[in-house]
Amino acid sequence: MNTLFDKIWDAHVVTTVEDGPTQLYIDRLYCHEVTSPQAFAGLRARGIKCFRPEKIYCMPDHNTPTHDQDKPIEDPVSKTQVDTLTKNAKDFGLTHFGMMDKRNGIIHVVGPERGLTLPGMTIVCGDSHTSTHGAMGAVAFGIGTSEVEMVLASQCILQSRPKTMRITVDGKPGEGVTAKDIALYMMSKMTTSGATGYFVEYAGEAPEHLYFFRSEVYTRKKDCVSTHRSETGLLCIRNIHVAVLNDARWRTYESSSRFPLEYAYICKGFKGSLSQLDKLFAIRQVILDSSLNDAFREKLIRECQLLKISYTDLSVQGSYSVVL
Repeated sequence: MNTLFDKIWDAHVVTTVEDGPTQLYIDRLYCHEVTSPQAFAGLRARGIKCFRPEKIYCMPDHNTPTHDQDKPIEDPVSKTQVDTLTKNAKDFGLTHFGMMDKRNGIIHVVGPERGLTLPGMTIVCGDSHTSTHGAMGAVAFGIGTSEVEMVLASQCILQSRPKTMRITVDGKPGEGVTAKDIALYMMSKMTTSGATGYFVEYAGEAPEHLYFFRSEVYTRKKDCVSTHRSETGLLCIRNIHVAVLNDARWRTYESSSRFPLEYAYICKGFKGSLSQLDKLFAIRQVILDSSLNDAFREKLIRECQLLKISYTDLSVQGSYSVVL
């Protein structure tokens, strides 16, 4: 059985080295100031440019002060790292959310906030917190500085395919029980290294009742909706359901009322209309992928406005949200 992880991984394989690693295409690279300086220095030394600069987003967040960001950073090492990232982003033509930029923040929070992290993506960054993007339905993992350089240069990474693990948590959490409590319980049974080498998918009733469940990958297999080309599960994100729509041929959803769909991510290949989908799903927000042609995108935007559905247009630099 192919899990959500398997489907995303397989869709991003460029080539496989016999008895070696997989060359995996990366949709999004997040760069911060700590693990990127040597990677950019390596590019300069070899005279290489970033292969796909539009897929890379830079943001200082480790050495930035919480308050008084309008003042100089006092620690010399921190200041050097932040200044170096600013220079590298400018020199290589990369999007940069620097200090005092209203889009700046914790890099692994800003990505989902701005619609840069999306279901079905492969995402890497030079720290271990990258796996939190898995809660958005992405395959996301932390990488080292030499690997950051590899992605900057080729938008790919050499990576051995990890094993997969499913953890099922049954029962509804009691009052006051949070994701952290469940995670600590898992570690008490598995130890902190119990999932080393695995991508974990969480299932069961408990995760569905959590406000936010930090995970590598989590999919809600139940209430699955089929598309013509493949079957894509609805992703449960903080009790929010997301469908990736790449074709209009939906099977009839057996329900006495419209199924709530907080986010409809519409990409190239979708041939339907929001009016049709709105009869089947109670759509809260639409995400328009940059792969859509301009004429069809404008048609969908007009439908959003008519149906009073908020939308995010990813064809715009940095993306933006329109809330009606």
